[in-house]
Amino acid sequence: MKRSDLNYFIDICMGATFLITFLTGVIKLREVLIFFSRMDIYFSMYWINFLHDWIGILMGIFVVIHLVFHFKWIKVMTKKYI
Repeated sequence: MKRSDLNYFIDICMGATFLITFLTGVIKLREVLIFFSRMDIYFSMYWINFLHDWIGILMGIFVVIHLVFHFKWIKVMTKKYI
């Protein structure tokens, strides 16, 4: 697998995990839960919290991998601005 393909895969995974973490975070808001309950849509808070926590951890892992892959670029850009 080429490095550009691996970067693309990591970026897609980061985006997907961010989206899931963001949506589950929004669903956890009290006002959102009240809004959905008025439409008779109920969520299992156990599973929402479970997804939010573990997908958030997975997102953090993808971010660390992303930063490791781009460390040289970050180092060059930091030197450029300092």
